[in-house]
Amino acid sequence: PIPPLPVATALPSSMARVVLLLAAALAVAAGEQFETIQPVENPHATGKGGEQVCSSGLSSSSCGALAALDVTQVISAPVVTQPDTLLGIVRKKYMGVEVPIYHFVQSVRLNPDQLPFKIVRVRTIDMDGVRVLPVDPVAASDSWFPGYSWDVVVCEKCDGVRHLGWRFRHQASHESFFALIVDYAEGRRSEPGGRASALDALTVGVRAPAWVLALAGVASASRGGWGGR
Repeated sequence: PIPPLPVATALPSSMARVVLLLAAALAVAAGEQFETIQPVENPHATGKGGEQVCSSGLSSSSCGALAALDVTQVISAPVVTQPDTLLGIVRKKYMGVEVPIYHFVQSVRLNPDQLPFKIVRVRTIDMDGVRVLPVDPVAASDSWFPGYSWDVVVCEKCDGVRHLGWRFRHQASHESFFALIVDYAEGRRSEPGGRASALDALTVGVRAPAWVLALAGVASASRGGWGGR
């Protein structure tokens, strides 16, 4: 496994996030141009009337995994990818760290619609309210990252079930990482009366798609693990 960045050993994860957020706030206050990368929920799902009901804030009903991206957990090392589903890799500088953002479409063998996703690979996430749903081993082996099988990662802290991304586990070594669904935007300090930040344009708070809800229903009988991709 890749060791964490030095800052992660010097600060508790919660404090590290606060430091990162303060750095971003200072950049905004100074009127600097900045890029934002934000974990979001499945952008292809819809809620009732399209409302946003899952908060990425700090309330007891919020999902910690949707908080600001923790760059101390980002995996930047190269990895083998599935050639027929990778659209490209975009590298964005966020909090002083270059973050690889993978643009994939779903395998046509799993979904003929081949929905697109933007993901960031991370070592760990806040597991509060999060469940990992295992899927059929044959489907799980058709993976964006060959040699790794995938499971679906969802959050149950909000109203309903929210699809956050996937966990990938190596079939031989069992080493694992998470792939968070993200969106990103560029902005600068807002003028008086203007929008607060580029994050306002990012999609958050949507419901999990029907297939995830169905999987959740099966798993809920035993409150066990979950799966998908």
